[in-house]
Amino acid sequence: MGIGVYSWGFDEIIANVPEVQGTNPHAMCLESPVSWEWMKRILDYVADNFDFDGFHLESSDQRRCECEKCLKYSDVEYFSKINAMCADYIRAKKPEAILMANMSMYMWPGQFVETERDFQAILKMGESLDYLIDGGHFGFFLRGRFRERAFKELKCAFGSSGGIWVYMPQRWDRLRWFLPTLKRSCEHLKEIRGQGADAAEFYMGAAINPGVEMNILCGGKILNDPSREVYDVLCEAVGELYRPHGEETCRKLADIFITAEDAYYDNVNFSEISNELILEPLFGRSPGPPVYLSERGKMGGDVWMTGEGRKAYGQAMESISTDIREIMEHIGDRERLDRIGTCVNNILKDIASFGG
Repeated sequence: MGIGVYSWGFDEIIANVPEVQGTNPHAMCLESPVSWEWMKRILDYVADNFDFDGFHLESSDQRRCECEKCLKYSDVEYFSKINAMCADYIRAKKPEAILMANMSMYMWPGQFVETERDFQAILKMGESLDYLIDGGHFGFFLRGRFRERAFKELKCAFGSSGGIWVYMPQRWDRLRWFLPTLKRSCEHLKEIRGQGADAAEFYMGAAINPGVEMNILCGGKILNDPSREVYDVLCEAVGELYRPHGEETCRKLADIFITAEDAYYDNVNFSEISNELILEPLFGRSPGPPVYLSERGKMGGDVWMTGEGRKAYGQAMESISTDIREIMEHIGDRERLDRIGTCVNNILKDIASFGG
């Protein structure tokens, strides 16, 4: 169960209860005892009425109160303190529950933990959790020596959000895109496992989309055994889902997934964006434009793809379309393969919508 901690969904409470108001209309004041009473009421409601096996605590996405009393805490201390308060309260009610916290927006993008005081606040929070996720949305908050120490000194498990992930476009047709991220995500999971990670928050999505489906299956296999080679895992997953006739066809189909992933990331200025990829604008009531194919700022997106990049990406999609036709007769589950073709055709339509 996802739980906003002092924020996320508290706007009406904050607007109508003066005692919890601080400097942020979206986050209750930590130093107000009334804020804690409201937080406990929400935790009680969820824990007493639903049989969730665990709780995802997220305290920082809407930032914090910065009143005079709250400013005695650094951002890291502030968010760690309220996460730990909630974790301890839930643990007392449901000792068997799995408790995790995500550090999304613990600090501003580009910032990271630099003081022993902040690091000790994270270690203290870890005593109340089963696992802690430093997601890596805009880079890790725990870096260098503090990251090395975290793997060794945290009492809870520690890991990331899988290296790279695509936010599910809520208002799109589920076959509008084809963007596997399995190679990059699985390599990241293998890397952090080697560093000492023993937790991950792995993003999902609508499995009817063939790229999402393959991301989930390959990610699960690597999480189960990080020692495996990613391409071998991909070929195994292709065999299970598509039932190709022979090893050569299996590898050709596996190569389609790799080509689709590389074709996008090789043609976007990925070094300048976060590890989370947003395909359409997050907010709105109707389907939004494909911002993941846009120039920076032109359509309100976070991605920079030039006209030349879109052209190259489109050529790769046309090549995949040809490859699909060539192997169609050698695939057991043709309906699944058809979904990839539908996705590719829709991508080409979106590219064409930019003109030029």
